Amino acid sequence: MKYNPMNRRMFLIGAGGSFLSIPLLTSLLPRSVEAQVNSSQPLRFIMIGSGYSPGEVPFFGPISKQLQKQGGNELINQVGVLPLKGMSNFSYILDPFFAAGLQSKISILRSLDIMAKITLPHPQAAPGCASFDDGNEGWSNGRQESVDMLIARSIQGVPESTRHVAITPQFPDGTKTYKVYSFKYDSTLQKYQQMVGINDPNFLLAKLGVGNSQNPAPSPTGISRRDILTKVFEDYNQVKKNSRLSSEDKLRLDHYMSLVSDIQNGMDSEPQMPQLACAKPSLQQEIPYPEPPKFSSKGTSSDSNYLNDPSVKAEAERIVAEWQTKARQAQDIRISNHMKIIRAALMCDVTRVVSLAFRYDGQGDMDHSYHHAGAHLNKVDDTVFARSFYSSQRRIASATAQLMKSLDEVREGTGTMLDNSIVYWAQQFACSTHADPAHAKANMPVLVGGTAGGQLNAGYFIDYRTAEQTDNRYNPRGVPLNNLLVTFLNCFGIGSSMYENSANKGYGNYGGKGTKPEFANFNTTSARRSALPFFYKGKTIG
Repeated sequence: MKYNPMNRRMFLIGAGGSFLSIPLLTSLLPRSVEAQVNSSQPLRFIMIGSGYSPGEVPFFGPISKQLQKQGGNELINQVGVLPLKGMSNFSYILDPFFAAGLQSKISILRSLDIMAKITLPHPQAAPGCASFDDGNEGWSNGRQESVDMLIARSIQGVPESTRHVAITPQFPDGTKTYKVYSFKYDSTLQKYQQMVGINDPNFLLAKLGVGNSQNPAPSPTGISRRDILTKVFEDYNQVKKNSRLSSEDKLRLDHYMSLVSDIQNGMDSEPQMPQLACAKPSLQQEIPYPEPPKFSSKGTSSDSNYLNDPSVKAEAERIVAEWQTKARQAQDIRISNHMKIIRAALMCDVTRVVSLAFRYDGQGDMDHSYHHAGAHLNKVDDTVFARSFYSSQRRIASATAQLMKSLDEVREGTGTMLDNSIVYWAQQFACSTHADPAHAKANMPVLVGGTAGGQLNAGYFIDYRTAEQTDNRYNPRGVPLNNLLVTFLNCFGIGSSMYENSANKGYGNYGGKGTKPEFANFNTTSARRSALPFFYKGKTIG
């Protein structure tokens, strides 16, 4: 019976090769590896992107909020802050996070603007990149990989093949592939490529190998399960004798083994081997996805017909309601299966970076005029377009909230797995408004869960507007979304020397049409390299 202190994930091995994973004991790691591990637990990064973007009112709620003034930095002089503690009704889209009791675990960030061109007419940006520079729909970004890829490259101790995973919990549509908001440099093509996500839960499970070796199973040697645990206790006693074991790790190991002791006491009458934290998740059986309805072949020119023609609207209501009920049943099962796999993969430490992309009901499935009309409405009204679009956004919020909740249920050190993570949810574009209902650049809808091991402030609505808003427009606007991504990179110890690869200092592109006069203050190198004030509490990294 042996344990291997050189492994990133350590096990106590019992009879017949069975084993139980034990907590990470940093004091027993090799000295070269120990220096890379923080004082508590490894950090994870989960980036979630949604197609298109909601209006600012359904996402952020009422424009007027009583904000507390907080000091800023070289990026912005002061910040408006509103504690979320005690709040229950925030906005139509974000209410699921409050219903899940996550007020103290999330931050809602307002007035983060896209520094990008707008052509065709979409702003060339994405949640993971902040900006583009080619001005077309080819989704080639501003000469830098997305933040999730940069973070994944910096991580040690996890297999390179699985440390980053791209997921789209969608059903296949012929030969169409669904992409996530991750961009990876292809050295063969010498260009940045948008990554395709895995949509089949079983394929994802096989790729990650979750539970393949960690699943407890009856010993083939005929040795009883009780004997296996007895052998594990023998290993435990050997581990405790190690002179390098710190007092903190001794307490952690004692606590873990007390749980094992409880398992052994009830083992005689237990018909199944106990499920451990690192185990293969049980997936729900999927159901067929219904064929999406098609309304017309007129494209965007028929938007007004769908909105104004009573007979067309009534027929659309009937068709969509029937299809949507069946489609959402299939979607909910698939999304739930993906979330179970993500949680298990993080718990097993086979991955630490996840990029997840959602598409709302009808996006790409129905003709463009249907979802286009809903995406351009800034309020949740009684049209089939708005109800479908915004209820889809709320369902994405619910799925994200449940993932955060499941991570918050896993204890790690003095906190939870969510505390040691960043769960970043943003959209494809910034918010539409009544005054500017097109694909906007000002005010990207952003919600962040977790604190990256205490480096981020949580439990606040944080507003980075540079002046009070008077007409539903931002004049002056807020601060660049780029600085949020710099904040995430800083949380993982990544400074400008690791992400800058051009003469354009900072992360992302600042030379496109998105650069307005009010952004003059952000043309300094120090401001571009700055983390977001108040939100970021970690070490200053240039």
